[in-house]
Amino acid sequence: VHLYRRAKRLGWKILGAEMKAVVVLVELFRKTPSLKKEELTFRMFLATNFLLPLAGRSELAGRKWEAMGISAVVHPQNPYAPTAHLTVRFFVAESNKFEPVWWFGGGYDLTPYYGNEEDCCHWHRTAKAACDPFGQDLYARLKDNCDQYFYLPHRKEARGVGGLFFDDFNELGFQQSFAFLRSVGDSFVPAY
Repeated sequence: VHLYRRAKRLGWKILGAEMKAVVVLVELFRKTPSLKKEELTFRMFLATNFLLPLAGRSELAGRKWEAMGISAVVHPQNPYAPTAHLTVRFFVAESNKFEPVWWFGGGYDLTPYYGNEEDCCHWHRTAKAACDPFGQDLYARLKDNCDQYFYLPHRKEARGVGGLFFDDFNELGFQQSFAFLRSVGDSFVPAY
């Protein structure tokens, strides 16, 4: 997933007023391989109560926001091939009075129907390798986020074998946070 190159090629302004969102739905292992693309532009003003619970920051109230994201879902017909999901997204909230507030979010998870220990270990080794250049504690933290996010309390069990999950991620500065997002996106297919 190369969001930056795609955005630059299409003339989009990162952190700018003309941010477009690309939603890519990928259907693999179905009757016909298909790639459906839909371009959307999200331009809204944040209602006071809309985004505050999500990010927990009052400085977002009343700001115009824009988002770009890519989502890929693998739902194979073969029960021995696991279901997998990837999401990478960028969000910016702007105001004429203040600097933009931005962050990245996303991750991926794996849900096998029939567990294969070797495949699950490979999944997590690949996810860890995507995180390690950006901080030795990052993989453990994002794996824990994923485990908590996909826990099914009514069944008292996890959904699948986990993966990575993060939101409101800007702790490395823009360039490194974006490089991290790309690393996660680029590692999804090799992990699968």
